Amino acid sequence: MASPYFAQRWEISKIACDKVLLGGDPDNYYGGLTGNKAECRNQTAGNRGLEYAFLGRHSAWRLKRIGDIFREVFGEAAMITRIRPILAWGIWTFDKTTQGTLADQLNYLNQRYGAPSKYIYGVAVGAYVSMLSKPGDASSNPYDLPLSVNQIFERMTDYNQNFLPGRFASQRALADQYGLKMFAYEGGPGLFGKPNFNNMLAAHTDPRMKNVVKTLLQSWKDAGGDTFVYYNLVSSYGTHGFWGLSERLEDENTPKWQAVKEKAAEFSSALSAATEPAEAAEDAVDSEYDEELTAASWDAWKNAFVFVFANKAGTDTWWLFNPNMGWRQWAGCSTTAFPYMTGLSPSKVDLSVFSGSDFADFKGSSVFVGYGRGDDSAGACNDMLDNGRYMTITVQ
Repeated sequence: MASPYFAQRWEISKIACDKVLLGGDPDNYYGGLTGNKAECRNQTAGNRGLEYAFLGRHSAWRLKRIGDIFREVFGEAAMITRIRPILAWGIWTFDKTTQGTLADQLNYLNQRYGAPSKYIYGVAVGAYVSMLSKPGDASSNPYDLPLSVNQIFERMTDYNQNFLPGRFASQRALADQYGLKMFAYEGGPGLFGKPNFNNMLAAHTDPRMKNVVKTLLQSWKDAGGDTFVYYNLVSSYGTHGFWGLSERLEDENTPKWQAVKEKAAEFSSALSAATEPAEAAEDAVDSEYDEELTAASWDAWKNAFVFVFANKAGTDTWWLFNPNMGWRQWAGCSTTAFPYMTGLSPSKVDLSVFSGSDFADFKGSSVFVGYGRGDDSAGACNDMLDNGRYMTITVQ
């Protein structure tokens, strides 16, 4: 993950730029872009489009390369199931340009190497509650303003309610487009700095901060977010930030700690209620399923695209299952066909991934498991259907 806040960002940017200008651009960082390539050396201009783009594409390429090393050691079957590379990017840094964004990185991987879901498990961004500037502010940076504690909460509430939901929805849509998980590599209240230190410190111990954190976590969940990594558990407070849930490990009686504790309990309770049918759902699967999938036909399944799809009883609607996304409505191979997995080893498919709520909606229906081969998931999907390479799981 790269950000102007981290010193190594400039070194990574220089490496990417040198690959284009001095190395002949072997990994096509400039592909599809316009502008003077030499602008990638401009690290002070207001619009650093190509520098951002080359930096982002180099980071995506490097993550794929790291994954390829693991693939060579652990085998194809371990990728995305056991080895799960995650593309993390500080998107708040790159709002002023369309280049150097997660969308550009994923498009680059897709155009250069094929479906990103073959190489990465998910995308991750920072998810912080910040403050927006307003017309008439003496500074374009609200952190430099002498805001009162009440004004700080007004701006954080505005950010929480009117800005973050749209950003999270955009990230979810981008992840869905490529069949990926959606993560927050870090997140929480994002106050820091010297000019208004005392009031920002007071805000972090104010009871209202509890609702700020709870709203943030709920917005993430409502957007369909996956793992949210709160930054952080315990830390001292200073001009560098007020990141910890508490300043002392033994002190859990803080607004932020209580907010996370309550939301974790709430989400856990909802998850438990949703997975109660799990055992009954697994029992409903045909006993012949295990026998078929562990037969000699396994050899044909190796290194193929595997699909799980279903037709709800009494309807004309088809659904496709992907472990990153759950069940999604599907209009056939001509549309986006997210595979369940790629690259099988001769062992059973883990039925637990289909347990609980995943199967509950398909009682009385037929669920199909099949494989196909092709240059991409759409081609493999057509190969599966054209050649009848699928079997049926009956859900009672």
